Amino acid sequence: ILGRPWNHMWWLAHAIFAAGFFLLSFGVVQAFHTTRSFSKIYSQEELFARLREAMARTEQALQALQRTNEKLEHLAATDPLTGAANRRQFIERVEAEIALAKRNGAPFSLLSLDLDHFKAINDSYGHQAGDQVLQRFVNKCLDAIRPYDGVARVGGEEFMVLLPQAALDTAQSIGERIRAAIAGAPFEAGIGKPIEVTVSVGASEFGRDGETIDAILRKADERLYRAKHQGRNRVVAA
Repeated sequence: ILGRPWNHMWWLAHAIFAAGFFLLSFGVVQAFHTTRSFSKIYSQEELFARLREAMARTEQALQALQRTNEKLEHLAATDPLTGAANRRQFIERVEAEIALAKRNGAPFSLLSLDLDHFKAINDSYGHQAGDQVLQRFVNKCLDAIRPYDGVARVGGEEFMVLLPQAALDTAQSIGERIRAAIAGAPFEAGIGKPIEVTVSVGASEFGRDGETIDAILRKADERLYRAKHQGRNRVVAA
């Protein structure tokens, strides 16, 4: 009825349904033992009406439980500051892409991104301004990538982008689009003056750079560090 089969939400949903049905049945049985006749308890029409009411209440409880479950699942998969996916959700998506790539050979790539000199932004303008920079950074990333790509915050100023159906050259192009969008316009952070922000990017492709999640993450990070060492505000894909 609700949630993944056999998880805690599945059991809770079915327990609510069973409890409602049991309470209704218990009341009817008790009344039957008292009167020895269902007709003296309720008419058939009344009995069906009460059953419908009990089912409706149970359905409402299940729907409320499902909405709560969906909210909790969203919160568990989302970075609360930026609204981007968190590390756990990102890893799950990458693992799903690996399984898909092994089945049908579909390419995919990763981008590892790190805001340049972000500590200096926090030190100079305060953590509130830094938080606004992170939020605007994610929004600019979302504008620069494709609808089915995914952005995740995996550290303080560290982000990853998952690029399904993208070989390394496509990943480099998208990484460059993100880099240009970040460097192209100063960030407004509510401090009365704009903040100049740049980002360094490393890219990797599944298959070409390894066939495990650790291998492709490591390669993307290695290229990110090279981008930093080469002067920052650049994309390294090879």
